[in-house]
Amino acid sequence: VSALIHAATMVTAGVYMIARLFPVFSPELSPYALTTVAVVGGLTALFAATIALCQYDIKRIYAYSTISQLGYMFLGLGAMSTVGGVFHLFTHAFFKALLFLTAGSVMHALAGQLDLRKMSGLRKKMPVTCGLMLIGCGALAGLAFSAGFFSKDMILADVMAKAYVPDNEGHLHLTFNLFFLLAILGLFTAFLTAFYTFRLWFRVFLGEEKYEMGDEHHGAEESHQPSAVSHQPEQGHEAHGHGGHGHGHGHGDIEVVHHHEPHEMPWLMNAPLVVLALGAIFAGMFFGGWVDHSIHDSTAHVAHAHGEHHPTLLGMDLHTAMILISSTIAIFGILLAGWFPWLNREAARNVAARFPGLVRTLENTWYVDEL
Repeated sequence: VSALIHAATMVTAGVYMIARLFPVFSPELSPYALTTVAVVGGLTALFAATIALCQYDIKRIYAYSTISQLGYMFLGLGAMSTVGGVFHLFTHAFFKALLFLTAGSVMHALAGQLDLRKMSGLRKKMPVTCGLMLIGCGALAGLAFSAGFFSKDMILADVMAKAYVPDNEGHLHLTFNLFFLLAILGLFTAFLTAFYTFRLWFRVFLGEEKYEMGDEHHGAEESHQPSAVSHQPEQGHEAHGHGGHGHGHGHGDIEVVHHHEPHEMPWLMNAPLVVLALGAIFAGMFFGGWVDHSIHDSTAHVAHAHGEHHPTLLGMDLHTAMILISSTIAIFGILLAGWFPWLNREAARNVAARFPGLVRTLENTWYVDEL
């Protein structure tokens, strides 16, 4: 349900609606409509990404990530990149569904535990889930040649292209305007995305193996009926096992111990995730043309005037330059995530302790509910 609602259908319907109703938002009808869409989209992308930085519920991190990626989609639509916005809508469905379902696998393995602070080093316990979530995280962060890489970079390049203004001879010049600021904001959000995405992955699967089981109990093995094998509780032992090594239920002077450790999901559950993982890797490579044709034959089509001159940045084609810049930013975010949540967790706590007010504000989602 989380995968369908948050990744593929319900919350993304607005992107589809604006794309299909694009003539209503045309500059001829309303000169500020698309600019408003772009500003709201860019600010939403950044706003939700900052919240995801300081969340501890693993599914909540992905939920705020979805809001942030929706912001990217609207930013693309506002920059008249309907292909980029809808393409990101399409690729996002694959890798975000994959991430929600792998988060569900971790939750299932830890008996309902969702708190990032209560799990670590599960790579050996859940190797397949570890690999599948890594693929989803790479696509969300926009690593080279993943699905998210192609669609997100198309949006960022098209937004930056709106910052170029032609002179009298038709030569394009980069100007410091609203869309330039939105492109910079989009790049900064890409850095935050890579950081919080891999903050979760490094924390859950790498480092010291340590976990605390949740409160849920699964099936017959958690039955409250005394089993055939039972024993007197030893002195000093509590009725409930700790560290995920068992759950006990007292029955008078008899304790029933049910062993439950984190475990890999059966292939009946992992096989659909493998399909999503393939989409998270290859959807960007093979479906871009299909999305382009679909947009071209619909009301979302935008006729771009291609003159003799194309925008350049850093001495190269704008799209190529934005690919290199955003890829570098994503790698830097991943490396920073590797340092703080994995290699030096104490440093992360020290940094958080220096900015308690900001951390508390982000943990409480900028107090939006209270407002």
